[in-house]
Amino acid sequence: MTTVEAVLNKIKTYRKDKGYSQEYMAFKLDISQAAYTNLENQTSKLSVERLIQIAEILGQPLSGFFGEQNNFNKEDAVEVRNEIKILINELVRSKDAQINIFKKLLDK
Repeated sequence: MTTVEAVLNKIKTYRKDKGYSQEYMAFKLDISQAAYTNLENQTSKLSVERLIQIAEILGQPLSGFFGEQNNFNKEDAVEVRNEIKILINELVRSKDAQINIFKKLLDK
């Protein structure tokens, strides 16, 4: 099981433990139920920003999605670190793009 699969399994487990449906999660995230299902089924990418939102809804710390794996070893830790770096870079690029759009709107 990859780290991403483990994170998505934890999301699903925490969601079910809370008694939340996929529909409820989609509503809280302001996305369609199909979009949320795609996140859990790994057919669409889970961004850091979205993971943070999910963690807040589920009342879980971000570390709760990455720790407590039975076979977590050094290679897994390196993989998690690299995936987090990629997701953080995507988040920064997204925020920079949004800032540039707002600047252009303000300049008009």
